[in-house]
Amino acid sequence: MTGRGREIALRVLRRHRLAERLLTDILEADWSSSHEDACKLEHVLTKNLVALVDK
Repeated sequence: MTGRGREIALRVLRRHRLAERLLTDILEADWSSSHEDACKLEHVLTKNLVALVDK
């Protein structure tokens, strides 16, 4: 994997994990269903939303 590819992969993984935390910790969604929803959310979260969830 190239350095750029690694950067992109890490960014997507981070967004996915933050989306899972948003769903489970803040919205109290079931952990079992959060992965599928996080897969969808990770692609639409803006930088501002990522920063807010990361606080």
